[in-house]
Amino acid sequence: MLYINKKSYLKSPVTTVFLILIFLFLNYVMFTQSTKKQEYYDAIFGFVPSENSDVVQTNADNLAAMIKKETGLNVKIFISTSYNTLIEAMKSNQVDFATFPPFAFTEAEKLANAELLLKTTRQGKDYYYSAIIVRKDSGIESIQDLRGKSIAWAQPTSAGGYIFPKADLIKKGILKSDNDKTFFSEELNAGGHDAVVLSVFNKKVDAGATFANDNENISGAWDRYLKDSADVKMIKAIYYTEKIPMDVFTVRKDYKTNNPEKTQKIIDFLLNITKTEEGKQIIKSFDRESFVPARSEEYDIVRDAGKILNVQPEK
Repeated sequence: MLYINKKSYLKSPVTTVFLILIFLFLNYVMFTQSTKKQEYYDAIFGFVPSENSDVVQTNADNLAAMIKKETGLNVKIFISTSYNTLIEAMKSNQVDFATFPPFAFTEAEKLANAELLLKTTRQGKDYYYSAIIVRKDSGIESIQDLRGKSIAWAQPTSAGGYIFPKADLIKKGILKSDNDKTFFSEELNAGGHDAVVLSVFNKKVDAGATFANDNENISGAWDRYLKDSADVKMIKAIYYTEKIPMDVFTVRKDYKTNNPEKTQKIIDFLLNITKTEEGKQIIKSFDRESFVPARSEEYDIVRDAGKILNVQPEK
């Protein structure tokens, strides 16, 4: 039987060199992996998916790639699960730039030192409406016809799907308060605008509050989420609110102070994104047409509506 002396084996020069080489190799691998993880980014953009998160990730990655090509800035994409989480990420310096819907922006401004840079447009407008929709075969023609009927709202922090329509009904005396249970027979929190539209179309509720691109019953969430033209024609709006300013693009104030040139490069890029076909397609993937300058004061109307309902940030 062959006998190997383990002590002498471990002490042999060949073994020692072999172990040293393994040690150096493992350290090299760990170093290269850590170097990859520490890739430098000029800015981090935050998004919250309105629909499929994978689709938003792909669209955002395409945007980051174009920014890199046009400005040389390396942008990392941060996909959040909710606007409250995104606000917290901005507050803790995990995100430098972020897109927000109107009410979430007003909260980010208060809680995360967010500064408004730009707002978006859709169908040539930098505003939209909230509409209360019903099925055309429901026999419902006005808000008063909804007394004793059921309604679906979007999430409580949605300007078009909850805050504006409900605040408007309170201002007009149709509802006594946010907690008034005497007008509608049932109020459903459907979540997203797609769920509101489907709840109305499938007759789970009598009416629903969602966004509209105009106040003439031409276009809104129903023709975005209902794919069949015959189905779209089954929906009509019976009530519109006043204009609501569009979604926004913001920056963390301290990032802007410390990186004025990078911030301006990103602003200029977004203002000119539609000058190329690639840029048009990228912004279209977010269901928007362009970016335009904006002022915080334009969102006072959103702040006022939120105060009527005493809306708190989503948890």
